[in-house]
Amino acid sequence: MLKPAPETLTQHILARFLIASISGKKYVRHLAGRECPNNACKRILPNNLAEAQNYTIALIGDASAGKSHYIASCIHLLKQRETLELIGCSKIVGLGDTDEIYHTKFYNPVFNNLQPIPLTPRATSEVNDPLIYELVFREKAGGKSVKKVNLFFYDSSGEDLAEQSRLVKYSQYVLRASAIIFLADPLTMPNMVKALPYDLKPAGVIRERSSADVLNRIMETFLSGQGLSSGHLLTFLLL
Repeated sequence: MLKPAPETLTQHILARFLIASISGKKYVRHLAGRECPNNACKRILPNNLAEAQNYTIALIGDASAGKSHYIASCIHLLKQRETLELIGCSKIVGLGDTDEIYHTKFYNPVFNNLQPIPLTPRATSEVNDPLIYELVFREKAGGKSVKKVNLFFYDSSGEDLAEQSRLVKYSQYVLRASAIIFLADPLTMPNMVKALPYDLKPAGVIRERSSADVLNRIMETFLSGQGLSSGHLLTFLLL
């Protein structure tokens, strides 16, 4: 049974230290989770949130860069036995409705139907439900010690990321991201388009916003959200 979330500052502080034990059957204790205190959300948080290391993965980029397709392929690869063995992971589990959402929105269109995933529409709600995967790692020596990691994968419309006001309102996870993966659309790069053969050039004019403009705007917003100066150096990995 859900318990009401703390309301006052004192209740919030006490809730961190005086955690009431959950009674009931084992599956009840295992599946129970806290409710998000944000009135606009009220989602049930992962039940392992306090014991796992949590990492937010923000997929950003141009509107037609293929962010949703990247998520479909990335998670599909992550679930392969060879990948799990390579990173020393004993299992990967989708939490909540993650598996159902992934198969319906990402996996089935790409791998079963061989169809492109429709463009992600502009957000109309400030709540963006991520795909959450728990990765379990065991110590090699005894095999008993367990390390749990939660990966939160977020997908947003490229239009919501390109406009700073919409990014701050609808994609706040970017400001708190543990890692940012930027996907660029080559057709927003004038020199790239000019180098294409005539019959491969896209119809119409090149978009006003280049990939560099989008990336620079997002990174400036990220640095501001982290309280860092605009000249702060970040670690980049180019693929």
